[in-house]
Amino acid sequence: MITPVDERRLKKIIKPAIPYNRFDKNTSIMTSSNLLKTLRENNYEIKKRFHAEIVAIYGSYARDEQSHDSDLDILYRIENPEKFGLVEIDGLENYLKNLVDVSSVDLVNEKYVNPIIQLEIENELLYV
Repeated sequence: MITPVDERRLKKIIKPAIPYNRFDKNTSIMTSSNLLKTLRENNYEIKKRFHAEIVAIYGSYARDEQSHDSDLDILYRIENPEKFGLVEIDGLENYLKNLVDVSSVDLVNEKYVNPIIQLEIENELLYV
């Protein structure tokens, strides 16, 4: 049997495989209109730093059905393919996570959207 003292020691030693959700369950979640406003205000910075442009959001945030565990689905366009690689994708993802305080961002290049996915999301796209 694990005592409370042992449990506290184990928590200090063992880190969880999946990080805890950083959201406080009592805080509000950004609405789609606030999210779009924030993305519009930062799109110039995104173009400048990452050579990409946010085109639209889709999924639960676009439908205003998001929860604290929802990921943010973003359609983007590459402004300068020669300057856009894995480092920029990772940087853009982390920038967006911190900007809008979400735990996960799914980035999809508008040029490579699966046609089946395109049909599913075309009615819910909210353009930035």
